[in-house]
Amino acid sequence: MVRTIDLLGLSLILAAIASVATASDEADLPPILGGGGTSPSGVLTSNLKNPLGKIGPMAKAKAALEAGDAKRALKLLKSRSVRIGKADRRSIEGRAYFLLNDYVTARRKLRAAVRLRPRQASDWFWLGRVYEAAGSHARAASSYEKAHWHGMDSTELRYHWANALRASGRILGDISQKQRRQGDQSPSVGSFAFDGVVLSLVKSRPGRFVVAPKDSALYQIHKALELGPDHGDSLFLAGELWAAADRHDKAVEFFERAETRLQGEDQARCHNRWAQSSLQLADFDSYLKHTRKYMQGTGGVDNEKFANCYERAAREAAGRGDLQREIRYLTFAVELKPEVDRLLSLADALLMAQRTLDAPRYLQQALEMNPTKKQRRAIQQRLMYTPTLASPSNKR
Repeated sequence: MVRTIDLLGLSLILAAIASVATASDEADLPPILGGGGTSPSGVLTSNLKNPLGKIGPMAKAKAALEAGDAKRALKLLKSRSVRIGKADRRSIEGRAYFLLNDYVTARRKLRAAVRLRPRQASDWFWLGRVYEAAGSHARAASSYEKAHWHGMDSTELRYHWANALRASGRILGDISQKQRRQGDQSPSVGSFAFDGVVLSLVKSRPGRFVVAPKDSALYQIHKALELGPDHGDSLFLAGELWAAADRHDKAVEFFERAETRLQGEDQARCHNRWAQSSLQLADFDSYLKHTRKYMQGTGGVDNEKFANCYERAAREAAGRGDLQREIRYLTFAVELKPEVDRLLSLADALLMAQRTLDAPRYLQQALEMNPTKKQRRAIQQRLMYTPTLASPSNKR
């Protein structure tokens, strides 16, 4: 009977000690994503893996790392009470130093981690991130490939893999032509087929397609979007890659999808690239619209710079023989920022369109802007020829 009482007393004492230790540990816990809270009865429910709710220095170090507090993670790892394997320690240290932008130390720690446990996909992924940040893009791509080989597959992995391949010069990889088998459905551009991603149809050879292989940035970014179709950064990168492949029609599709999923400077950058692809497609109004949005997102619209954009659109329109658009864009450019050469260009376009009553007004405006001798001579020559161009015999 005495022995039974002693055991009961001992168990009560141990329970009380455990309760005090748990409360002490929980008092200085950092916020943990998905860490729970309290039940309706007020009982703490944060650590579901450990029913006692006790979180030691090791778990705290991981939580600090997830919260982006690298210095706290490193400090907690130095605690004498931490019992952790060498590979885990090197992995956490490597990620912490990566967050602190100390890529040399981060690389050393993570390389030690992959030597100790070469099948740990997350260590290969973070080593890739370190290589990428340090500018070693080929090594980064190799590390991402190993992370995938060992079981990791996520939008984030594929996105960074695509970025590393692009920086390594493998935007399209070693493209090849593939023949569709008779009876198979014809794949669309951007779809997965022939162990790669389809770039285009070979028009001169029906049933043949140009394909980018798996070790291309374009393939990996499409895999990223297969896993996360609304990932803004991946959508934007896909647009950039299609633009680099000179498929601006596809690029615009992805920029349009990315724009609503990006914010701030990233969204402004998307508008800028969208504008450039629109220009290549001769969609000048879209070029001007997205250039304006880009400027609005980066400090406001600068009249002089925007006038230059109108002038560029006018030159492109002229190159395509679209005289009316050339005149319209030059008119807007002159309204925003009148300059002698710009006024001369507008007057020339008006004269070519036989608008001889409008041209002299802009030539006179150019004369009032203190032109150089060369510019003045050009203006006077045009004013001299204008009456001849306006004569009825010349209009017939």
